[in-house]
Amino acid sequence: MNSRRIRHTLVALGVVLAGTMVAAPSASAATTETAYLFVNKDYQGQRFVLSNSDISQFGPGLNDAISSLQVSKGTTWCFYVDPNFSGDYVRAPGPYTLSYVGNYNDRFSSARRC
Repeated sequence: MNSRRIRHTLVALGVVLAGTMVAAPSASAATTETAYLFVNKDYQGQRFVLSNSDISQFGPGLNDAISSLQVSKGTTWCFYVDPNFSGDYVRAPGPYTLSYVGNYNDRFSSARRC
């Protein structure tokens, strides 16, 4: 086999491997670690999606603005009233839905998987 043919084969193999590596995750994998936060009760208003990442300080539009939430099956999230995962918190094991967060309305400032 000449070097040109070997190079062509390796390039083709690289394309196949790259395609395999960037394939979309299955539906179950995509939702396993997801939480949905809503600025109004009953899952209304602007929606924020937390997926696979802890957030030590919510940004504008989300900080102290959450009124309802949903957590997907297969994960547990903790929502804290203070930055850096401190203060009072709500532990939400999925599947979990809370159409109104009651005393925690407009108080959450950070969240992480717990």
